[in-house]
Parts: sequence; structure tokens; C-alpha cells
Amino acid sequence: MSDRISITHLTFVGHGRPDASVEFGPNVTIVRGPSDTGKSFIADSIDFMLGAQNLREIPQLTGYTTVLLGLRLPDEQFVTITRQVSGGGYTVYTGTHFTVPADQEGDNRGAAHDHRSDRGLSNYILGAIDLNGRQLRKNANNKKVSFTLRHLAHLTVIGETRMQARTAPPLTGQHTDRTTEVSALKLLLVGEDDSALEEVIAPTERRTIGKAKGQVVDQLLSEARGKIGNSPDVEQLRTQLANLNASIRAAGDDIDAATRARVSAAQRLAGLQAARTEIQRRAREIGALSSRFELLTQQYDSDLARLEMVSEAGNLLGYFSPETCPFCGAEPEHQHLNLEYGTDTTALAVVVAGERAKTEALRGDLQQAIEDLQTDARRLRTRSRTLVESIVASETALRTADEELRPRKNGFDQLLRTRSSVESAIAVHRQIADLELMRAQIEEAAKPKRAEPVDPLPLAAAGRFSTAIQERLRAWGFPGADSVRFDRNELDIVDAEQLRASHGKGVRAILHAAFSLALADVCLANDLPHPGFVVLDSPLVTYKPPKKGEAPEADDESARRLDDSFVARFYRSVQQTANVQIIIMENTDPPEELAAETIDIEFTDSSEGRRGFLATTAKKE
Repeated sequence: MSDRISITHLTFVGHGRPDASVEFGPNVTIVRGPSDTGKSFIADSIDFMLGAQNLREIPQLTGYTTVLLGLRLPDEQFVTITRQVSGGGYTVYTGTHFTVPADQEGDNRGAAHDHRSDRGLSNYILGAIDLNGRQLRKNANNKKVSFTLRHLAHLTVIGETRMQARTAPPLTGQHTDRTTEVSALKLLLVGEDDSALEEVIAPTERRTIGKAKGQVVDQLLSEARGKIGNSPDVEQLRTQLANLNASIRAAGDDIDAATRARVSAAQRLAGLQAARTEIQRRAREIGALSSRFELLTQQYDSDLARLEMVSEAGNLLGYFSPETCPFCGAEPEHQHLNLEYGTDTTALAVVVAGERAKTEALRGDLQQAIEDLQTDARRLRTRSRTLVESIVASETALRTADEELRPRKNGFDQLLRTRSSVESAIAVHRQIADLELMRAQIEEAAKPKRAEPVDPLPLAAAGRFSTAIQERLRAWGFPGADSVRFDRNELDIVDAEQLRASHGKGVRAILHAAFSLALADVCLANDLPHPGFVVLDSPLVTYKPPKKGEAPEADDESARRLDDSFVARFYRSVQQTANVQIIIMENTDPPEELAAETIDIEFTDSSEGRRGFLATTAKKE
């Protein structure tokens, strides 16, 4: 990193106050501790020393007067920059100093970028990394401004507020500065500034462009006019179209009437066929019942025959009436009946007679039911013959309706085809009118006007940058890292088909960190200019992965996708791929032991260890 800049230390000094200083390593420095211990103030102070107009006022700042920022410039040159806490210009001293040197006359530098004399601090630092004198496009007229240290600082020093902001990472949110900020990003990603842009396109070039466009339009006009040939003019075509529409409506009404007649015939036929099907079903049921009833009749006849046989046998044996015994010839008075159990021999005759009467009654009812079924069957046969005649008539009516509807449809289709042809001709006339208007506009555009818009960021550069962002996120274990991309139109990172601004603040901070580090990766890999350091304030503080069995926090839906090991992979990856100096401020401790070359600065909120960045707090009233 000899061709880059790194920050060696940040120091505050004042009258009657102990010096407050932090030293940063050349690779990775972690500044960690609870809230309100001065971590964000360190990031703000670095930004202040890189050209920010004001330093944030905090109670602990009372009594401090001067800020010192140590830098290691390319070729191992060390300098210390001083500035008053109240703002204003800078003084540059050779070497590393933690107090303002009394034995050295410093090099005074202005706070503003000076494109005429290069006496600003911005010129000094940009010159060290070959970025001084670059120009950026300011507006649509290609008016240019000088590339300054502030254009660079907001891409490399990311405070906590900007880390979580919905504003796209390369932008500050000032609408009037958008074009310049896009050009600054392009300068880093492509290595080309906008110094070659013409503020206004030359009239000859504009006429040349107009001529080329005019030739294309003339060719289109020639082709369009060839399509219509000798067709009527557009007004005649519109009249013809109106007449066709009227004819189509009339034909449509006629078709609707014929269609309704056909539908009615079809419905009547369907009803008749359904009725005949029902009659056939009923006739089958009657046939089945008749067969069962015939079997039942035969059963009744068999039962009557058996009863008759029982009756005859009883008479023969004398059970039913007392007469001369057929076996011994004894008269009734001399017969000895078995009356041990008091049996009444005439009871059997009564039972047989009763059973015969009941069976004959049932057989009579059954016979009446059979006659009723036969009557129904005759009626159904008559109805079926009538329905068959009606079905034949309905089928004939349906065929007639089809024959009447077919030519109407053919005529209607022809009307539609004719209307389509007329509409196409009208469209060609409209196209000719549009092309003629375009031709006039091209001639007008050939006159001197505002500069043409410039492509903000080449597609190849955006793709290369997207790959670098993916690699960072993939190393951190970010879910769906392979689908993350940088949208060169929105100038924002797209994750899960959503702009970074649409995600929760936790994921916004992580994606902003990936943006800043990937920007450094691209510049280093392609030998493009970059200051050589990245300051990230709280990239992870708002990320709180849910504990096992607990629901994620409701204030940041997007952060729920990240698992518990994300923070560990983040720190591990940052330390392993520190291509530039990386300074991170965080509230939480790294979950794993840091590498030996990593500088670990810990602030505390207790009496043990270092209690914050600045030495003491403000006195309470």
C-alpha cells in the first residue's frame, strides 16, 4: 500500500486538558465500546480533518483547541495536519507529532479546494494520490467543477448516520450535487474524469448528428409511404372506418338474433332429448317392477295351492269336521279323540281359511298394481313416440338455424378483415405524420442547445463493481449474496430485487459497508486511484440476530435473514482481506480473537480501562 494514504493517529490537545489520542494500525483497527464513549466522534473528527466545515460539538470537547491528524503518504512520507477545533484552514507539518511542534514552521493550507494556486489542503492530499486537477461534470450542460477532497471523503469516511441512511451510498442526498457525485464515483471506478467533456456540443457536430438522424427518418418515411401506395387520404379512410363500424354493428345485431334462435332451438332439442331419456328410464323401471310382480304373483298362487292341499288333507283326516272315521268306520259319537291337552280340531280349519283369505287379498292388490304398471307403460310408449317426432323436428330446426347463421358469420368476418386493413392504413398515415414531426424536431435539435446527457457509469464498470460487492458479502455469509448487484441507474445496491433503501437499517448499514470496501477492492485490483483508507462507523451495531427460540426484532425485518455467525465472519473476512487501511467503530465486541496485526482499541463506561476517547466529561451544573 505504498502508493496509498493511511491514517496514523488522531489527537486533541488544549490548555489545561490532558491530550486525547488514538493510534491506528496500517491494516485493520477496531475501536469498540459502549455508546457515548466517543467512537462516532472519532469518525466525525477524521471527516472534519478531511475538509468538513464544522466539528460536532459535544460536552467533552470543552477546553480542547486543536486537532492533529497523522498521515502516512505514498513513499513512506509521514506528515501531521493540524486544525483549530473551531474550523478554518490547516497547517501541515513534516513527521509524526502528537502536539503542535514548536520547532517547525508548518505549511499553511486553505480549507477550500483551490484550483488556481493549489494551496488548499484538498489539493495537497489529492496530489499525493494523483487526483488533483481532475474535473467532474456538474450538470446537463456539461459544466465542470474541480474534483475535491470532499468528493472523496464521503466515499471513504462513513459516519453512523450515513451508514444507515436510505440515501444511496455514493450520494449525499443533495439533489443539486447528484451529477457531480455520480461523476466522482465514475472517476474512481473507471479512472477517467470529465475534463474532456464539451460544455456545449459544437454546432457542426450537432448538425452532423441531425443529418444522420434525418436520413434514418427519411428512410422510414419512404417505407411508410410505399405501404399506403394510392390508398385514400386519412379523412376518407376515417369515413370508411366509421361506415364499416356501423355495418359491423348491424351485422353483429343480425348475428346475435340468429344466434339466439339457434340457442333456443338447441335448448329445445336438449330438453326433448332429456325428456325422452327420462321416459326410457321410467319404462325400464316399470319393466323391472312388472317382472318382480309376476314372480310375486306366482308365489301367491303357490301359497294358495298349498293351503288348498292342507284343507283337503284336514277334511280327509277329520280334523276339520266330525264324521264317520274313514279308517275304522266308527260313528262320531263312538270316536275317541285325544283330548289330553284340550286340542280343538276345528281350529286348524279356521287358520287355513284365514291364511287363504289374506293371500287372496294380497294377490288381488298385486294384480291391480300390475294393471296400473301396464297402463303407465302404454302411456309412456305413446309419449315416447310423440317425443321422437318432436326431436326430429327440433334437429331439423337446429340445422336450419346453423345454415342461416353460417353466411352471416362469413360476412361479419369479411367486414372485420376490411376494417383491420383500413385501420392499418390509418396507422401508417399516423406514422407518417409522427415521422414528419420527428423530422422537424431533428432539424430543430440540430441548432445549438443544451449538451446531451452523459452515461453516468459504464455498464462494464457497474458489473465489475457488482462482482466486488458480491465477493465481500459472500465472504461475510450474507444470504443471497450472488444475486446482489449495483444498479447504475439508481446508484444503489439491489438485494432480493429491492433497493438498499427499501431494507431495514441493519441491512442498509451492512450493504453500505460492502459498498465502501468493494470500492476500495476495485480500485486496488485495477490500479485506479483511491485514498487508501476506509472508515466505517457502526456497520453492525443495528444488526441483532434473533436468539434460538426467540422471534426477531420487529424494527428491522431485513436483518432477520442473517444468522448468528455473521458478525464473526465479517470481522474474519475484513482482517483477511484488508487491501487498504480499515478503521471500524462498533459497540459490540468481536466474537472471535482478533489477528495479531489488528489494532484493538477498547473504551469502557467504568473506572477500569480507558473511559472514552476524550479524557474527561463536562462538568455537571
